[in-house]
This record gives sequence, structure tokens and C-alpha cells, in this order.
Amino acid sequence: MRRPDWPQRLDTVLAAWRTQPFAWGRYDCAQFALAVLEAVSMRDWGQLELPCYTTARGASRVLKRFDVPHMPALATVLLGAPHLPAYAARGDLVSEGAALGVCVGARLLHPGPQGLVALPLSAATACWKI
Repeated sequence: MRRPDWPQRLDTVLAAWRTQPFAWGRYDCAQFALAVLEAVSMRDWGQLELPCYTTARGASRVLKRFDVPHMPALATVLLGAPHLPAYAARGDLVSEGAALGVCVGARLLHPGPQGLVALPLSAATACWKI
């Protein structure tokens, strides 16, 4: 279930992340997905605490704690079975390869070296409805 003011809350998250360069454990796809979930979903995501990590290796260790090989698998553990990307709507989580992002209409956004990277939604491999 979504918050009544989720569009404004999502816009706030996107504005805050727009120019933040990728940084493991701070501005990566796991932290971005969590920020999107907190903005859009009524569920209390505060209880999902990711241990600190600052490298790709550290992120891999965190995933092993959840017994998953990559972020899309963790999204499935948290949100249930993925849907085809064609069903993605604004505010839903999407995967692009091993990375998570958010659907913003005909595009998806995910963290990149210079801030959020926009790709066509057709680049998504799965989506999780929120």
C-alpha cells in the first residue's frame, strides 16, 4: 500500500539523489531502493537495517547475510515475486542487470558515477510493485 503523499515524497528523494555520485553503502542502489521504499510504501522499512559497508566486497557480504546473490534477489525476498517490466508504474522498484532503480514513467533511474542515471524502461529486467 502506498502513502497518500507518495508522489511528493518520491520527488523529494529523486531531488536529493539526482547529483549524488555513487558511493558504496551511502549512495548505491541498495540505499536508493530503501529510500524509495520509505518514500512510497506505507510499510515501516526502518526495521530493515543494512550493516555498514564501503566497498563492493562489503556489499557482497551484506547480500550473503540475506542469503541472496544480488540486489534483485533481495528485492524479491522483501517484496515478493517480481513482475514483468511492462507492468512497472511510477514509484515501483525495477532492476537493470544486478542494480535496482525506480520507475519514473517511461524511464528508470538508478545511482551512477555522477548521480542518477536515466535509462529507458525497456532496459529493466523486472519490477516489484509497491
